[in-house]
Amino acid sequence: MKQIVSVILALALCVGFSLPALAADNSAVDAKIMEIEKKYDIHIKYETDPDGSASIGTGTLHTLDLVLDKITPGIVKQVSAYVKEKTGHKLTYSFTYEGKLDLDLPSNVGVHGVFYEETGLIEIFLPSSSSGTYSSGDNPLAMAHEFGHALEWLCRSKYGAQKLSSEWQALGGGAAYNVFDGRGSYSTTTFVSLYASSSYEEDFAETFAHSVVRDKAGLGFYHLLSKDGVKTALGKKVDYLAALLPKCLQNADGLSAHLKKVYTTPVYREFQNQRLTGSHMQYIGYSYPRYVLRGIMNSPEVSDEIATSRWVSEIGGWYVVSTTNRYYLVYPGGVVRQQPAALNIAA
Repeated sequence: MKQIVSVILALALCVGFSLPALAADNSAVDAKIMEIEKKYDIHIKYETDPDGSASIGTGTLHTLDLVLDKITPGIVKQVSAYVKEKTGHKLTYSFTYEGKLDLDLPSNVGVHGVFYEETGLIEIFLPSSSSGTYSSGDNPLAMAHEFGHALEWLCRSKYGAQKLSSEWQALGGGAAYNVFDGRGSYSTTTFVSLYASSSYEEDFAETFAHSVVRDKAGLGFYHLLSKDGVKTALGKKVDYLAALLPKCLQNADGLSAHLKKVYTTPVYREFQNQRLTGSHMQYIGYSYPRYVLRGIMNSPEVSDEIATSRWVSEIGGWYVVSTTNRYYLVYPGGVVRQQPAALNIAA
């Protein structure tokens, strides 16, 4: 019998027959997607690599779930229903490799995501090459920020576009928006980030996003909401958001209460038994304070020391080389991923 089988196999090889390659196993990712889609009534897509494997892992989807849960399933469903009413499609998160986008941004500015109002699509960008890298989709701010644009769209229709825009901008005390170039300065008690100072739309989305995920390491900003006992422009914006949502959405009290907790979320954060405090915790744009990075790298799970580290905008995190020549990517929120080898990232 063995001899006959060998002959058959030899003949098969002679005629060019080849066994099919094993298909990539994306079952865990697909199962998590089904769970999230059902919970929030949205749609989720992802690109695949040449071998058919998903461009994201369950960790990225877990981060998305945490962010949307803070916004609350009911609010996400209402926004998704509004998007479907206007576009014919549910609100969709698409994790995709960054292509050639014409967003009119300087070349030195990294893009983490974009919301297309005409289609109801949120794209969260992954690095242009998947070779040994992970996605910027692990950034909870990007996920919340792009949802903030969809939320603003709904509020604009319910509350009145001109009324919403003028009332919001009046909170800034006359501060003007500037063209975003990834550099420059801004008043931290007026705008939650440099990007927020670029336009009303980005100001709304950034303020919303930071308020939603302000309990991640390095994101607390309650100390910027009042000065000498007087509410700052940034504090007024948070208050305005919390009061606006119940006027535009049903059962929005839970989300409003969550946003108001920005006042009780201190600037320090207990992380891996280390209290991270003071000005080192201030989150500036999309960069991650080195002190927080050291706190993560010295944690029990990552018992290693930093040799070099630098922020890589296309990845959305810090690229870290340890003293023992191990390689890590560290994302906002404390996500640490070890790399199998050094990354070929242009300086």
